[in-house]
Amino acid sequence: MALHQIPRRDQRHLVPFASVKLVAQVLPGGGAEPLPCHVWDVSESGACLCFTEPPLSLAAGQQLVVQIFAPAGGVSLDLPSRLIWLDAIHGAHFVGIQWGSPLDLANTFLKDLLLPDQGASA
Repeated sequence: MALHQIPRRDQRHLVPFASVKLVAQVLPGGGAEPLPCHVWDVSESGACLCFTEPPLSLAAGQQLVVQIFAPAGGVSLDLPSRLIWLDAIHGAHFVGIQWGSPLDLANTFLKDLLLPDQGASA
């Protein structure tokens, strides 16, 4: 399903790429290797992840764990998730995931790294 076809339920928060690249990895389970990516945007209900290589081992509906790493190191968020959609645009590969339960961004290291979306929350 294409990026523009799925309405957002929560306000997204953009990662300010000029100052930080929020590194993450997807753990697909079943003995599959972790897939490195970075966080494109994040909300209380999910995130958009960007991969430089096609995430061939992933499929819509799949249960997985997303690990998001603090830029200073030492801390990560391990978030049970469900893959909602996949899309590719200009050589970048995007994956939309939904957290297993709502994420309170204010109680994570993310609160100091994110910018509010300047557009509508749809």
